[in-house]
Amino acid sequence: MSKLGGGFKLGAMAGLMALAAPALAQLGQAMSGSAATKTEIVPPASAPKVNVPGATILRGGSHGQILQGLKVKRQLSFQTLKASPTLQLGRARLNLAPVLDNPAALHNVAQRLRGQPQLVRVLGGETRGFEIDQGLIISSSLSYAIKPGGCNTAARRAQLQTAGVSCFTRTTAKLAVAPNAGNRAMSPGGAAQRAAEAQAGIKADIGQLKAMLATPAGRAKIEAELGSAETARLTKLSDDQLEEEAVNSQSVTVEQLMFVPSADLLDTDIVRRGPASPKFIDVAPPAEKVDVKRELTPRIFLTGFTLGRKFEWSKRVETTIKWCLVGCKKTYYAEAYAKFEYAFGLRFPVRLDGTYEYQRKGSSETATVTPRFVPINGSAADYAAAGLPADQIHNGQELVAFFDATAGGGFNVPFYPPMGGELALKKDLAAMLPAPFTGGQFTPPAPGTSTPAAPFIFTDVDLIGGRANFGVVAAQIFPAVKISLHSNGLRFVLHDNATGKDTDLIASGAAKNLGITAERESSFSIGSPLYTLGFDLTPGLDARLSVNIAVWSNHWDVAVWFPQMTVTLPPDGAKFSCHIQTICTRNYKYSPSAQSESEGAGSPELAKIDNAGNSFELNWTPKCFDKQCKAGIKWLRAGATGQVKTNLETGRWTTHGLDADIKYFFGKAGIEAQGMVDASQKRKYRKDADGWVLLYYGTWTPRCSDDLCRNRVKSLIDEMGNTLVERWLQGAAAGVSTTTITGQVGAEYQPKLQKEIAESTARARTRSEPFNPAPSNSSGVPPPRKP
Repeated sequence: MSKLGGGFKLGAMAGLMALAAPALAQLGQAMSGSAATKTEIVPPASAPKVNVPGATILRGGSHGQILQGLKVKRQLSFQTLKASPTLQLGRARLNLAPVLDNPAALHNVAQRLRGQPQLVRVLGGETRGFEIDQGLIISSSLSYAIKPGGCNTAARRAQLQTAGVSCFTRTTAKLAVAPNAGNRAMSPGGAAQRAAEAQAGIKADIGQLKAMLATPAGRAKIEAELGSAETARLTKLSDDQLEEEAVNSQSVTVEQLMFVPSADLLDTDIVRRGPASPKFIDVAPPAEKVDVKRELTPRIFLTGFTLGRKFEWSKRVETTIKWCLVGCKKTYYAEAYAKFEYAFGLRFPVRLDGTYEYQRKGSSETATVTPRFVPINGSAADYAAAGLPADQIHNGQELVAFFDATAGGGFNVPFYPPMGGELALKKDLAAMLPAPFTGGQFTPPAPGTSTPAAPFIFTDVDLIGGRANFGVVAAQIFPAVKISLHSNGLRFVLHDNATGKDTDLIASGAAKNLGITAERESSFSIGSPLYTLGFDLTPGLDARLSVNIAVWSNHWDVAVWFPQMTVTLPPDGAKFSCHIQTICTRNYKYSPSAQSESEGAGSPELAKIDNAGNSFELNWTPKCFDKQCKAGIKWLRAGATGQVKTNLETGRWTTHGLDADIKYFFGKAGIEAQGMVDASQKRKYRKDADGWVLLYYGTWTPRCSDDLCRNRVKSLIDEMGNTLVERWLQGAAAGVSTTTITGQVGAEYQPKLQKEIAESTARARTRSEPFNPAPSNSSGVPPPRKP
């Protein structure tokens, strides 16, 4: 980045754009307690146009106009997001807590600024979520104005910096300009000339300010806006000091949009070799022995998948400066944006070996195999041994990471021609990753273990490539990522040809019995590796933007992390089977006198059906609210898979071939799955409501003086429980939290319950029966239980 003055970290977490004007005004009131005086940034007509092909939010117009052009399914207020920061988006569960809790988030900056009322006024702002068909948009904005004198001491500047904003500072650095900065007219010599023109304009405005201070009419105009004490202080300042006061008498609006797509790239497709008949390769036979123990030749299996999502982000900053303090207003506009995809290919090598044992005592024969398997940090030779094509070995990297982006920036400021720059870039990031993923080489976590999270910013990769370094405005955007993996299990399948039985191999080193033919031979296969993995990916950007006006430079720092994507599919982990184009099964034949091994072969058609089943289960299981629903999803998967496989074996397609049958049967299963999910949600709500019912029983019935009251109170509480279930279900569809609804229903039924208690008390007094009701507080809410 040029030495223009600091970096501007545009934060994904920090805040995101202004909504349409009514929404912004409403949010401004919610955030600042007063009506927002600033609506939203409208890019100047002469500013560089942003219109990235295929983008969802990176289009021209104000942020409100962008949102109006999208089909919004539901809006999520800041309060709703804060109360329920975990959202299901496609097959990934998003954790918005890193976005909302980030100290650099615009709503958190606004809160700290309100704690400095002597230095700055918060004019408005908001943070809100919008769910659309394509995914989730998080929008934030903040408008503020630094008060006169707010930047005139080092202590005040430090206070503002701590709150999250900064003052303009005088710089003697030359305005370095990238040679390919979009507009070739902005050469280093041209930039110096433009800076001189801007400085001359500033000097003229300061001269006008001094003239106003020197005349009664002008002085009265300044006093009317700034007060007599402040005006008196200004008259004592030098030209340079007045210039510093003016440049920091700024009002600023910052807007940011973040787009997280619902569609992800989660590729577990398996295209196995074959089909072909197994060809056994004889291994040198030993002499005949009654008791035999042999070691299985170590073999490599490869599981894996790729995961990627295409994100979008934009940030706009607009600062307005009154160089004459009560006039000479000029507005400076800058923006930066990026459309980017993180694509990670993760491959998990597993080494399989073991021991075969045969024993005979008299006429009794037994045979066992004890497989051993463990994830390894594979070499290029290991990947080749698994059957992976040479062009996909990638030096034996377990992690293949790519970052593909289109990013740019631009500005529109006085004395300079509007300019913009953009660059498309694809980068292999694996070699740049930190430990424990250095060079893309790491040992996959064994079952029950995890790798530590590894935050990293790739500061050697500027997505704009200098094309947004214009001297007066400079921007850089760096990719950033956090990765963590955890494993819950590793499984193989043992198929015994003699008995036709399949056995899951879950624990490495456990012996399994084998069948023995009349020829005293055991024939079996080990394959279909299934690696259970949870994958946490937090993508981000580190974007830096500075604005420089003649000899004055300013920057806005905001950290950038997107909502964390915790891909755990289903909740007990993502199950990744044999990697595409690798050997998925090993066949073995053993007898007391011979042994042989071969590579297995699979059917691409069966693999496609299995993958459809995987996708079905991965999509629906996270939506369930209880184990009953999850078991039902597995049952639906098995049913749809079985129907398609039966049609494949018989060649009698229900529709028009394999792909159409997969769509048909899994489509039907999806309809039933939605019903199961709905039923599980209702069961959960019923269980929660029953908890409230029991609590209310114990709180309200003891206050009754007779059975009539107790029966009526129980009836009301039962009715309240049913109402809770019904309202919670309605609220889930509308995006209203259960906490809010519970409070509403409680307030609705409390007067009814109090009425029954009052009537029972009156009846007791009429009967002159002594009665001491259970104590309650004035609100009617049950008192807290004693521990």
